[in-house]
Amino acid sequence: MDDGHPSFFQLFKRGHYYRLKFTEEDTSKEAEKWREERERFAVSAIAFCLQHDPVFCEHFWQSICKVQGDPEQMPQGLGVRLEPADWADLSLAVEMPGQHYVWVVEVKAGARLEEKQNPTTSAFKQRNFGSGWFFADQEAKKRTKMRYIVLGAEEELLLKNGDEPLGITVQQRGWEQLLYQRPRNPLIDDLVESLSKLNINAFIMEQAKKRIITTGLSSVGQAWEVIEGVCDALGVKRGCRELSAGITEGGIDELGAWMKSFNNRGKPSLLHKKLTALAGPNSGQWFGYLADGKAITKVVYLWSTTAEKRDVLLKKLSSLFPGARPEDKLAVVVRSSSTAEKTDFEWFLSVFNAAIK
Repeated sequence: MDDGHPSFFQLFKRGHYYRLKFTEEDTSKEAEKWREERERFAVSAIAFCLQHDPVFCEHFWQSICKVQGDPEQMPQGLGVRLEPADWADLSLAVEMPGQHYVWVVEVKAGARLEEKQNPTTSAFKQRNFGSGWFFADQEAKKRTKMRYIVLGAEEELLLKNGDEPLGITVQQRGWEQLLYQRPRNPLIDDLVESLSKLNINAFIMEQAKKRIITTGLSSVGQAWEVIEGVCDALGVKRGCRELSAGITEGGIDELGAWMKSFNNRGKPSLLHKKLTALAGPNSGQWFGYLADGKAITKVVYLWSTTAEKRDVLLKKLSSLFPGARPEDKLAVVVRSSSTAEKTDFEWFLSVFNAAIK
């Protein structure tokens, strides 16, 4: 970020404190408080960019806020407020001739959506309790066109067309929609990097897709970004990932992740089911980086349930990856070649996709 901007984003550059302190499956009060703090950082970062970058503000309004019936272009004089009330994370508002618009955005970055924040529940409309009730009560005498947007929630809300609780038009948006065709400049690039450090999957993947780790494992943050991005792309939930790091006197010589067989919590992705079927229910797959001095090799270890299945897997992979070799009776190891042209993210995914195709 250039010196012309305040050093706001330094607040977000604490690296793995945000990423590794708790697993997403941890339901303790301390873990939930940490997730709420993480969301406050995310909301503050977005509000900062909305206030300092008109191009980003236009993009945010078009991709996240706008609903059918709103103006085609973002209205001039749009006001942005951070936490305008106890029940709202972020609001954008504008007064136009004969019309008053307010867009309230409820931001989620890991914490669960509370019933009072969920526009599909009766709690949302409950007097002196629900976010919808407070919103409607605040705007009751202003003839306001009210919009309520849930951004980043993992739950699918199953909103119905034409459903407007208390006269509020509601919609759900994903982080991917904010990233699609986003503005490219130092401030917004810094926002994306910062939100990736807050463990928001879409932003981790955006960062991971750019990485090529070539010398040393001193850039642990970038390497782990790639690893998490690959796990996200394969749909491996956080409770099924385990960091693997080998540390010697000379530094880190191994950094990767075990992708364990899926557990019974939550619905596993199709790709994770296939990885589990390949390895068996009591095993897993490993991938990551191995360092030999300053040289870095990308490696994927794939286990099968029988020696026969391992041989079939080896035949399939060796035709695509010259670095594929048998490893004991049940495993195949694939190492990247020095001439690989893909980014690290693309290379790891290409191996897994070939294995489970």
